[in-house]
Amino acid sequence: MERNPPLVKRTLTRIALSSLVGMTALATVALTPAGAQSVRGKDFGAFRLGLDSVPHDSEADGGSEATARATIVRSRDRLTVIIRGEGFAPNLPHAQHIHGNIDGEATEVCPGPERRDDRVDDGLIDVAEGQPDYGPVNISLTTSGDTSAASGLAVERFPVADEDGDLFYVRSFKVDPEVADQLGDLHVVMHGIDTNNNGAYDFSAGPSSLDPSLPLEATVPAACGEIIPGSGSNSDIDFGSGFGSGFGSGFGNAFGNVFGNERFAR
Repeated sequence: MERNPPLVKRTLTRIALSSLVGMTALATVALTPAGAQSVRGKDFGAFRLGLDSVPHDSEADGGSEATARATIVRSRDRLTVIIRGEGFAPNLPHAQHIHGNIDGEATEVCPGPERRDDRVDDGLIDVAEGQPDYGPVNISLTTSGDTSAASGLAVERFPVADEDGDLFYVRSFKVDPEVADQLGDLHVVMHGIDTNNNGAYDFSAGPSSLDPSLPLEATVPAACGEIIPGSGSNSDIDFGSGFGSGFGSGFGNAFGNVFGNERFAR
């Protein structure tokens, strides 16, 4: 943290300001009676989801048990996304995206165990094997900067799990209305598994199916969940029991890890 204090301060300030905007949107939806949502139309809404571990072979994925809960609130062309995860690879970044086809022709699902050996007989479901089920990247849930599909592999701008494998993310950002209109048909996928539990993403499981310069460990899907439309009532806003402490400490730990540790090892 000593190396880049101005950068860290500016980054955290931007996150705080962005999150304040997001909290306004959350409050608007949470305080609105469920019946009022139909009056305001599809430009507003609350969505929730639970992300389950992707069913890799337990020996191949090193016993990964990544799970998460998420809430997404839409206010016109802006989304506020809150994610609380546990069981992720500690002290490592985890790419996360909103996936799915927006042409209305396909119904995406999270991959099942039958996908493990579609491409490589290694017991893992890599991105190339899982993407036919959950579809392409529409939104990259980065901590800063661009959120388009172009940032899908910007691993240095995704949240970092703490030393216990817990992960907290909150961000408010603008989104293409065409994607926002179909949120209820899409999925969230979170990536990154330390398959040999050595504390780093290395090439022990081979290169990523997306980019051979990245380890497969850094991009392999860890958790996946379907986005479910809510009623717009307070019961659909799932902050989790540690929202307050997570906001304060989650980002501090994440940015400390990003700036203080090397991310990959060969």
